Amino acid sequence: MDGAEILASTVDRANGTLTAVLVQSTEAPAEGIFPFYDAKLTAQGFAAAQTAPGSPSSRDYVRTGPGDPETVNITVIAGKDGGPATVTVGATVLTEKTEQP
Repeated sequence: MDGAEILASTVDRANGTLTAVLVQSTEAPAEGIFPFYDAKLTAQGFAAAQTAPGSPSSRDYVRTGPGDPETVNITVIAGKDGGPATVTVGATVLTEKTEQP
């Protein structure tokens, strides 16, 4: 997300899959975070599940095709007293479908 501060990240490539986790802090309102990721991920062929009730809020995305299904999970923890939200993005995708710089 634009303006987000990366708190932690990790990437692992093994056996044809890429597993990544990104933890970020953002001043964006919590209610605007899922629409941001909905747009980005559905444009890449992922389908969004309904947001799980409760806090922290979480949403899963799945992309199916040849090979194993690919998954992304977004978890948002709203900041206390209007402070920054913490967003965790976890993904497991097929290596051949990732964009290389």
